[in-house]
Formats: sequence, structure tokens, C-alpha cells
Amino acid sequence: MAWPAEENADRRTMILTAERARLLSWFLVFFFSGYLFTGYVHVGSPTEGFLATSIDSTVPLLTWSIWIYCIHFLVMISSFFLIADPDSVRTFAGAVAISLVVSFLIFFLFPTIYPRPCFSIDGATRYLWEALYFVDVRTNCFPSLHISLASCYSYWLVKKGGNWRIAIPALFVMTSVSVLTTKQHYLVDIIGGVAVAIGAVYVSERVHRSRGGVSRTAEGPA
Repeated sequence: MAWPAEENADRRTMILTAERARLLSWFLVFFFSGYLFTGYVHVGSPTEGFLATSIDSTVPLLTWSIWIYCIHFLVMISSFFLIADPDSVRTFAGAVAISLVVSFLIFFLFPTIYPRPCFSIDGATRYLWEALYFVDVRTNCFPSLHISLASCYSYWLVKKGGNWRIAIPALFVMTSVSVLTTKQHYLVDIIGGVAVAIGAVYVSERVHRSRGGVSRTAEGPA
């Protein structure tokens, strides 16, 4: 029995949506389990401060920038549904998985700590900081997983074209600055995070092409 074209399209959409949700679920499970494990279990004692540069000491603590810092989490989750092409979503998920594996290995073998600053604030910003410190760990600084994941979704979201080509790079720059102004990372951590993402994207796209996938250079306007 042949399904009507519209019904076939609806079924395909449902299947792809379920696949996106499944990939997101695997990401969340892998991210939280790996991040917390390496945050408390690692080889040797975490080192503190040796990655700091003169730039890090001149960057001020801007408590309000945590709002920019946390936007990353929303965009990261949304990316599994914002990236339109199914093959691109799979390749994106592969790059994310590689970034996580590489970062977790470094966290486990070469743990680093960024000393948390002391400050006093009120209002909603205070609760956001408390929530961050509740779920975050002091270790797992190099490379910046925040930046690695932001680099991954930025690479694919920019391909959507249109306003995405302006909004996403701007968001990436603000996110990179926010990891410094929230005193969550050093400048070197950002460089390390970008390097991990570049390698992860390269490997994921190579694997995808070797399996017969077609890498799209653009997804069309937003």
C-alpha cells in the first residue's frame, strides 16, 4: 500500500525528530556522567594557576556575564533541532562525541583548577551563580569544553546562512569572552577548546564521507 505523499512526509519528520531527540539524550547522559566523573576522579592532584597569562589577570570579573555564559547551554541543546539537514545533525553529534571523549581524557590525565573568586551579589544573578557552582566542578578547565561545544554548533549553524552568519559568530565571541569574565577559564583553555573542536569536526566529517554520506556546505537561509 502506497502512503500519500503528505503522510510520508509527516512520518519522515516524526522519525527524524525522534532521532534528534535520541542523539540529544545520549549527549546529555554522556556529558553529565563523563564531566562529573572526571571532575572527581583523575590521575594525580589537579594543578592550579600554571596556565594563567597576564591577560587573564587583567580581565575583570563581571558577574552579570554569567547570563551570556549560560546562553550557551540553551543553544547547545537547541542545535540538535536547529540544524536542518539530517546528515549534518549526525555529523555534528559525532563531532560533539569526539570533543567529549578527548576532553574527558585530558581532564582525567591532566586535571587543572581555576580558583573561584569571592563576591557578593543579589537577585536572580545570584541564584544563577549558585546553580552553576552547584552542578559545576572546580576542575575540568583545560581544554574549555564550553568553547569546544560552542565551536561545534557554531560551525554547523553558520552554514544555515542568512542572519545565522552574523548572529552565531557574534554569540561565539560573546561566549568566549564570558568564560573569562566569569572566571571559569583561562585564555589558554579557550585556545585548547577551539583546537579540540577543529580536530573533532575534521574527523567526524571524514568518517561521515567514508561511509558514503554527503557533506553539505550550506543548509539554506534561515
